[in-house]
Amino acid sequence: MTVSDDGVVGQSVKSAYQLLEGPSFPTFIQGDKRLYSSMMEVIGAVKDTSYWAAFVVMPNASDRIAQALQGGALTYIWNEVRYPPFSDEVFLQSFGNLVTRTRLAYNTLNGTTALELLNKNDPAALQVLLNPIMATGINIMPTTQQTKLFYNTVSMVMPILQQFFFLLILNGLSNELHLYSKLPLHISGLVRVGLSVVFDLVASLCMSGYIWGFRESWEVTRKQFALTWMVLWLLMHIHFLIIDACTAFLPLPALPFFLLTWIIINITSSISPFEANPGFYRWGYALPTNEAYTVLTDIWSRGSVPQLYRALPVLFSWWVAGLSLAICGHCYRCHKAWKLDEKRGNEKLDDRTRTAEEQGA
Repeated sequence: MTVSDDGVVGQSVKSAYQLLEGPSFPTFIQGDKRLYSSMMEVIGAVKDTSYWAAFVVMPNASDRIAQALQGGALTYIWNEVRYPPFSDEVFLQSFGNLVTRTRLAYNTLNGTTALELLNKNDPAALQVLLNPIMATGINIMPTTQQTKLFYNTVSMVMPILQQFFFLLILNGLSNELHLYSKLPLHISGLVRVGLSVVFDLVASLCMSGYIWGFRESWEVTRKQFALTWMVLWLLMHIHFLIIDACTAFLPLPALPFFLLTWIIINITSSISPFEANPGFYRWGYALPTNEAYTVLTDIWSRGSVPQLYRALPVLFSWWVAGLSLAICGHCYRCHKAWKLDEKRGNEKLDDRTRTAEEQGA
């Protein structure tokens, strides 16, 4: 919160916040007037995620109460695209409550004086008396479509489930056709990688398409669509590699437990901001889903969530680690298939030898 007015409006805002302050209301931090001397500097602080939102009392607001009718006294700033349900419920409602409380506090502090000085023949002055405090909202990236509720919830679960069911089909066909033992190691590995890349490109394209198909009046561009597609492809391929490695090393009965755990920890990392949760949960910054959603919000808000310095290294680290584990898992599968074929071949050879001995006898 930046209070640039030391008059009755500034005092009213402080009094209102003291009444609302508590666990259910956002914590306001008094900003330095020298650091945030202009509205663009305040907006920049919200854009670079130094603050979740901002509430500004304009300079000399008390001396310009007449301008409050046009929203000149108070201004609140937030970025709706960052966890839209959270932003709408916490910030928008809280700002509305703070403006209402400020209006009541202003009437308590200055109502009698204003009434004595009122020019009863001036309709504008009467309106100022009845509704002295107005606020202007600046939403950095409006996100009003109903499907915004799914972006960091259901949409973050689907990539995991898609890779799991794709792997069920891929592993089933590979075992049925004996690809692990019939094909050379590098050929079968390249086949799996190629199929996974193509499948994830198509799956991420479909997911990006449904986001764009239900965007309504959301102001996003074709460039943002392409970037969204690439980020979702990377996320899906990471999930493919991780689940692929686990299906290679874990026994079949353990897979449902791993998959459920992987879904829960990933969705927990993206469903709400860590700033609103106990500090323990911040280890979720290391999970791919959280970082992918961070990159997506940065894309959708045209660079207003600048955390790529952390998100991209985490994502590519997961991809490299997943690729390494998947290669080890593929070698393990092929080794098991070769040993099984060798065992079956020896059993057949023993059966033929035994049959030949019985016939000779």
